[in-house]
Parts: sequence; structure tokens; C-alpha cells
Amino acid sequence: MTLKNLADKPNILLIVTDQEREVMHWPEGWAEDNLPARKRLMANGLTFGNAHCNTAACTPSRATLMTGLYPAQHGLKNLLFCDNPNDKTQRRTPQLSPDIPNIATVMAEAGYHVVLKGKFHLSRPVCWNTEEQRHYWSDADVSLSQNATASMSGIHRI
Repeated sequence: MTLKNLADKPNILLIVTDQEREVMHWPEGWAEDNLPARKRLMANGLTFGNAHCNTAACTPSRATLMTGLYPAQHGLKNLLFCDNPNDKTQRRTPQLSPDIPNIATVMAEAGYHVVLKGKFHLSRPVCWNTEEQRHYWSDADVSLSQNATASMSGIHRI
């Protein structure tokens, strides 16, 4: 792939949000007044106003979006958690197999520079500690991802 060929490819940005749905419950004009960036993205991108999840859990839903396969086909049926050898009750759910083609691998093979930012939930996350998270997460990120109040000095469960 040369730089000339790369310039001929369209830029693709896939934004996946939680609990996103066709707006039906906000007062008229509220979304336009309070979510201007969302309005611009919708006006200049592709939206799916009649799309439905095949499962409520985010791991199998994201795997389906990325692979085009149902959970029974890709094998992810629950949320993924980091391995904790001290927790004998932890579910040992499988990760998405690297042998299953997905949108990221297909685009990389087509010459795209593929980058992931944010939560992925298709591979088992690494358990991190406060020192590690300091380089990647803000206080708000930590508390949101842990359902807790947090500061970089530690996580405090609610």
C-alpha cells in the first residue's frame, strides 16, 4: 500500500455508545439544544434508527456488531471480566477468537490504520491498579468503569 492509494480510501470512524436509541422520550428540541455534537455527527454520518440488539449484555452485542455473527456463533454470551485467581466464583467466559474475522481485521487487511479507543469488551480485560490507570484514565473514567467513586489514589465501591 502506498500513500497515494491510502489517500483514495475514505476515512471511517465507528462510534459505539451505550444505551443509544432513536430519540423518542426527550422534549421537542431538547436533543438539538443539549447535544449539538451528536446532531452534527448524525447529519454528517450514517445512523441506524431502526437497529436492534440481539442481547442486552454489551460483550455479545459488540461482538455481533464487529463480526456479523450471532452470540451462539461467536461464542460470547456474557460480560468479560479480568482474570482474578483469588475469586473462585468468577465466570470463565471465552474471549472473541482471533480466528473469527471482524470489521477491524478486515479493514486492517484492506490497508486501513485501525485504532481502538475506549472499551472493547471482546477480549478479557487486564486487571489494572492505581499506578497503571494513572496513565490512561481520569478520575471520572475510573469511577464510571467501576460503578464507584474514585480518585487516582484509589477506588471506593458505592
